[in-house]
Amino acid sequence: MPNILPWLAVFLIKDASSFPEGAPWGTANFDSEQSCAACHFDYDPIFNSDALLVEGLPDRLLAGTSHEIVITLESLEALTAGFQMLASKGQFTSIEHHTEYIGSAIRSTKATNNANGFSWSLIWTAPPKPNTKVLFYLAVTGANGDGSPFGDLIHFWSFETLVQ
Repeated sequence: MPNILPWLAVFLIKDASSFPEGAPWGTANFDSEQSCAACHFDYDPIFNSDALLVEGLPDRLLAGTSHEIVITLESLEALTAGFQMLASKGQFTSIEHHTEYIGSAIRSTKATNNANGFSWSLIWTAPPKPNTKVLFYLAVTGANGDGSPFGDLIHFWSFETLVQ
């Protein structure tokens, strides 16, 4: 009987690095079947994580206004990190090299390393119509840097607001 372990290792390594340019769109929604936690499953995800800081989204949003949002993961354990953010309405714009956006979704395309934590800046523009509910989903992976889905911790955050 042939030894299948080398082939199995090849497939596992391929799966572990299947998304080197960022997670598939939509994985920041923790209710999704294909959330970040579906692949990074070693630890239970942390919901509304205290390690996440989201600055720049005021409690009161005005229709059509743009806001610079800074996402920070404060983690001493993570060696590298990445993020994805979704909004039910409005548009994101990338202001950093290693992020990309498609309408109401934005993600990092390259893991970042930082001795003091990890942060990303982006622009979100509120929808032009007042009295619109907007739901934000954010997922940040605090990873161990080995390129596999094992040993990584997913931090989820969500926020709902009304555009006035």
